[in-house]
This record gives sequence, C-alpha cells and structure tokens, in this order.
Amino acid sequence: MRGEEPRGSGNHGVPVARWWKYDGYPAGRCATIALAGPELLGNRLLTKDLAFTESERDAFRLRGLLPDRVLRIEEQEELELEHLRRKSDALEAYITRE
Repeated sequence: MRGEEPRGSGNHGVPVARWWKYDGYPAGRCATIALAGPELLGNRLLTKDLAFTESERDAFRLRGLLPDRVLRIEEQEELELEHLRRKSDALEAYITRE
C-alpha cells in the first residue's frame, strides 16, 4: 500500500493519507481520508479495526488505540462468526449482529 501524509490548513492538522491501493487490490481513484485516531475507528465505513497494517497505524495515529496484533479482515470475520455460533440465545445472537 502506498500513501502520503501531507499536512495543510485545509485539514486542521489531521494527517491526510492518499492511498492508491487498498489491501493489495487496485482501488481505482485515489481516496483522501481526513480522519485519524478514534474518529477513524468510529467510522463504520472506513474502519478496518485490527486489519490496519503497521504503516497505516502510524499514518492514521492508531498506535495505542488498537491491540498490537494485525488481523486480516477475513480473520476478523471468522472470529465474529465463531462468537455468533457460541451464542445460546437467539435474541442475544440477533443483538450481537447489530
């Protein structure tokens, strides 16, 4: 993944990363992400939770906000499915999915 971290007056000092590839797949057009830290993690559209790479964690100021271990999206998906399978109550499983 390639990116850059320009700082300017238009982004209020927040690092802006421009990524040409996303998780190793060509992403098409360049995307500018002007979120960092807790704001990025709280954005359901953009967060990858534990799948942020080491360089992404540095670029988006996520150090200390996530566990050290990096998990691919597929690994996170399998963990969540396992959590759902272990729910004994249908209502609890439904609430967990939300």
